[in-house]
Amino acid sequence: MTEAAIKRAKKKKIEKIIMIISAVLLAAALVWWIVQMNITSSRAIPQLVEYYEPGEFVDIGDNFYVDAKEQLDGYSIRVNGAKLYDYEKFLIDNGCEEYLNFQKENKQEYFKYIVLLDISVKNVENYDGSLMALKFALYNGSLNMPVDFMIWDDIDEHFEGYPYLRLVPNSEADMLIPFTPMPLNFKTAGDEIAERLENEDFYFCLCEFPIRKMVRVPIENCTE
Repeated sequence: MTEAAIKRAKKKKIEKIIMIISAVLLAAALVWWIVQMNITSSRAIPQLVEYYEPGEFVDIGDNFYVDAKEQLDGYSIRVNGAKLYDYEKFLIDNGCEEYLNFQKENKQEYFKYIVLLDISVKNVENYDGSLMALKFALYNGSLNMPVDFMIWDDIDEHFEGYPYLRLVPNSEADMLIPFTPMPLNFKTAGDEIAERLENEDFYFCLCEFPIRKMVRVPIENCTE
C-alpha cells in the first residue's frame, strides 16, 4: 500500500470516529433534554380554578396576576352586575363624542357593543398592595375581552389611566369598567361574539396564580 493510500485510510478512519462520537454526543444530549423535560413537567404547579357567583365579596388573598409582589391579601372584589350597550349610543350618552369622532375620522373599526361591569372593591388592612387593572378581562370559553382603557378614562373622573388601583386601607369603592373585544377578534368573529354577549354568561377573572378565581357575570341586554 502506498503512503498516499495509507494517509487516505487514516483520514477515513478519523472521520468515522468523529462521526461516531458526534452521534453518541447527540444521542446523549437528546436523552438529557427528555429527562429535563420530564423533571420540569413533574415539578409544574397545576393551575387551580375556583368559580364564584355575583353578589358576594371574593377574597383575593395571596393570589396575584403577574407578580407575587402585588401583595393583594386584604383585597376583595364583588361583581354587582353587567350591562350590554350599543357602542355608539353609549359613547354619545356619556359625553365621549370626541373619541367616537376620532375613530370615525381615522376609519378605525369598532365593535357594535360595549359591556359595562359594575364591581365593588374592598381593602381591609392592606397598606402596600394594588390591583393590576391591566389584566382585568371578561372570559367566555377561549374569548378574552379586555378593558377599554380609553373609554374608562373618559367615563370615570377618578381613573387616570394608571393600570394599578390602590385603595385606602379599610375602605370600599364602586367601579364601572368598560370592556370591548379586541379588534382581531371582532373582525374575524364579530357576529359570534355579539351572539355570546346577547345570550351567554361571561366570567370576570380576579387573579391568576396560584389560584385563578373567576366570578360568573350575567349580562343584562340594554340595547333593546
